[in-house]
Amino acid sequence: PTTLCYYFKSFLTTFGNSKELLEVTAKMMLDFICEEGIALKASDITIASTGKAARVYYNVKKTKVKSNRLISYDCMEDIITLITMRSPMIKGSKKPKYIDFDINEDYRSRVTINYRDRGYMITMRLFEKYALTKSLEDWNLSPNAIKWYREQFCDEESGLRLIVGEPMSGKNTTAATILSDYARADTMKIISVERPVEQHIEGVEQLTAEDIDDYVANVQSLIRTNPDLVYIYPKDFDSKKEIEKII
Repeated sequence: PTTLCYYFKSFLTTFGNSKELLEVTAKMMLDFICEEGIALKASDITIASTGKAARVYYNVKKTKVKSNRLISYDCMEDIITLITMRSPMIKGSKKPKYIDFDINEDYRSRVTINYRDRGYMITMRLFEKYALTKSLEDWNLSPNAIKWYREQFCDEESGLRLIVGEPMSGKNTTAATILSDYARADTMKIISVERPVEQHIEGVEQLTAEDIDDYVANVQSLIRTNPDLVYIYPKDFDSKKEIEKII
């Protein structure tokens, strides 16, 4: 039988280049963008509409790195459809959409889709799937900071510990590393409540929530689960009212 490639080549030879035949599908384009972001070790990827097209750029160590890729508005819409396949966006809604999206076997993404004046903006935070195995010494921390964490923050005193900071300052990474250290000792029952789970940690019972009601219910259930250590990660809530509901 004659291969499909033969017909494509015959068409191009007779009629010239065809946009329909040469256009990259949304799935392939999204794969290219994600692979480029992973290769650059970007913390997140942004795809933003600019009228009839969309531009792509990466956040690499808090530096904006532009991609040479310029995709069509139709392809942008197809990418949104692909990402939100399991939980479609409500047509006409201006509310942000939050999606947990698998990129490949090694990486996943927490996606935020915002409506803007000329279309949409997709922001994809990149996370490695494998369980966190690093310790505090593996990060770019000073010896004094590591000593403080181990002697003051991770002491045996009961009570509340807060980790706060600006976006991309390493709050969740620091907390996950500390939890991983506790988990390796394997002497305590550790439970986390996250929305969503960003980094899988061996030895920690990680509870994930899709919305505020699931989150509150999981927090309230902790009283009956008898944990020794609890990690609460109140992330991506839409209003002060939602935070007050958790408290």
